[in-house]
Amino acid sequence: MNKKINKCTAKFRYRQKDVPVELEYLDNNQILVKYPEGVKRVTPGQACVLYNEEECLGGGIIKDVLKNNKKIWYL
Repeated sequence: MNKKINKCTAKFRYRQKDVPVELEYLDNNQILVKYPEGVKRVTPGQACVLYNEEECLGGGIIKDVLKNNKKIWYL
């Protein structure tokens, strides 16, 4: 499995400050977004928008939220 990892920032809420994240591209055309502890109110069904400084790279809808490799409803 050839995985590519990129670093950028993300917003999970419109007025939220940018959060540094690492992206891991999975084989099933999904992206695993790894973010630091302390980020709150991340829930399945909401948007995650990715940025490189001021440039919007794109975004998507959050499918699952994991903590300690277990699915949870929100952080």
